[in-house]
Amino acid sequence: MRGSLLLQRYLNFALIKNFILIFVFVCAIVLSNNFFFVLNDLSNEFIYDGEIASLIFLRFFSDISLVLTLSFFISFLSVLYDFNRNSEFIALSFAGVVFFKITFFLRLLIVAFIFLISYLALFIEPELNKNYFNLKYDIQERPIHLKLKERKFYELEDVTSIYFSSIDDTNSARTLYEDFMLYSSIEGKLVISKKAFIHNVSSKEIVFTLIDGQIFENLIRPYQNVKVSNFKNYQAKIDIKVNDSRGEKSLKLNTKKTLELVNSPSNINKAELFWRFSKPISLILLIYLTFLATKINVRTSKTHPMIYGIVAFILVYYLNTSLKSLIEIHDLNGILILILLSFPLTILWAFIYFIEVKY
Repeated sequence: MRGSLLLQRYLNFALIKNFILIFVFVCAIVLSNNFFFVLNDLSNEFIYDGEIASLIFLRFFSDISLVLTLSFFISFLSVLYDFNRNSEFIALSFAGVVFFKITFFLRLLIVAFIFLISYLALFIEPELNKNYFNLKYDIQERPIHLKLKERKFYELEDVTSIYFSSIDDTNSARTLYEDFMLYSSIEGKLVISKKAFIHNVSSKEIVFTLIDGQIFENLIRPYQNVKVSNFKNYQAKIDIKVNDSRGEKSLKLNTKKTLELVNSPSNINKAELFWRFSKPISLILLIYLTFLATKINVRTSKTHPMIYGIVAFILVYYLNTSLKSLIEIHDLNGILILILLSFPLTILWAFIYFIEVKY
């Protein structure tokens, strides 16, 4: 009894240690990928300090269940592989401790991770996805005067273009835009000035005041009768469309609560439900595949079991995404598919236990 307890502690400690190392490594890769994704996705938007970090971490934690699944699976596989490689399985088997009993010592950690991933996938990640969506929307729908950056062209309503070379914010009362240019493609009018500032802003329009500049009119092909005039002060009003696109219909499926999806059983909702429930089921499937991979004789096998593990994770991931797409296209029952996938898995586990423990 004492020997079994010591073995259980040893396995749990080895699994936790490997999990922490692998989890940190996977997190570094995923966070780096999210960093470049967010920068590329919002490269033309004005983002305040701290918003980039918020977007990166919200995007990261919205898929944390997949990161945990991969990290736990690889650490579980590495622990059992080390036992097999060091011939500890052989020694324990001669002592009457079979393979399934050894892995059974890890049952508490396995069950804990399955419940954790289920809770994250069903309840936490949808809220994080919604927060990410709302923050991204707020950035994209931010008023144009808060988005303006120097040496970039901005098109408003596809008919008006704005450009300026630099910003002078030494005056606390207002921000000055230097070498300011405004062009209207409908009117064929180009206005340039040494300085400009925002005179008034509302939800429907923005008014610029331009100082010391020139107006070029009739700049429409064939550019006949072009008029040029000078000014000391000139006001330009730009209409802004009010387009509140963040309604319920625009919310992505991954932002909706699980109960909302259950109460509205459309094809796309069924597909999203399948995707969420598939995450803990995938971990169970991968743990079973770990048993098969670590049963390989490492002295005769030419392939490292870790390679089998990575390939298995990729295959399970793409199997889930493919099934999700099928459910969206065809009216299939995602929960039934999960049950059908889990039933033979349970039978196989029971068969392994019966063969190894009873005989």
